[in-house]
Amino acid sequence: IISSDTKFQISTKKFISGSHSGRLFYKFSEDSSGICRIYNASEMNNVSGSQANFGIWIFGDLSFNNLQVWFTNSDSSIIQSNLENIDWTGWKFKEIDLSTWPEAKFNSLVVVQNKLGAKSGQLYFDNVLTNIVTDAKISENNLPTDFRLEQNYPNPFNPTTTIKYTIPTNSFIPSGVEGYDVRMTIYDVLGREIKTLVNEVKTPGNYEITFDATNLPSGVYYYRLKSNDFVQTKKMLLLK
Repeated sequence: IISSDTKFQISTKKFISGSHSGRLFYKFSEDSSGICRIYNASEMNNVSGSQANFGIWIFGDLSFNNLQVWFTNSDSSIIQSNLENIDWTGWKFKEIDLSTWPEAKFNSLVVVQNKLGAKSGQLYFDNVLTNIVTDAKISENNLPTDFRLEQNYPNPFNPTTTIKYTIPTNSFIPSGVEGYDVRMTIYDVLGREIKTLVNEVKTPGNYEITFDATNLPSGVYYYRLKSNDFVQTKKMLLLK
């Protein structure tokens, strides 16, 4: 691992619920056999039992490296459980059956370098869940199901403000399409386009972006989110 290019931090850019997730930047120094391990700093309860499962939301980076979850057993030995090859992008819920491992505790998340995998990447992690009832089908229930555009905050603002928006679950996206074409644009009170904040394909999830109006005069501005048939516009006030 190249330590200077590898870090784990809290991010507000992508998340499943709440307002943040964990983001891992990693970079391997060689072409194979690298390991990047993120330790669990908290004392998580045991996750064993007749229906004990461990689950976590992961935003993949299409690196084709392997992702593992390691647990500490009651005798302090390490249990290494392979989730899968990271061959996707966007949010995905991954689950591990721990019913055969008594008193297992979550120890760490591990990226194991593949010979044909990328030497660097970026992953997001959110909503670690334990003791999951396996027939609850939570993997669909926690994804957003509707487009949503939030009111900016602060409002009024000077000179920056944050805009949050939501892209709904993949079940609404045609087969073979990775996500939605999303465009967010700022307009002045006369309807003139001032700035494009977002213009790219977005996978399901919650997002936020900062609008900087340092070079604009005080007044009313509008921001519009457009994706497929969804269009919504909200008003904000810049006061200098």
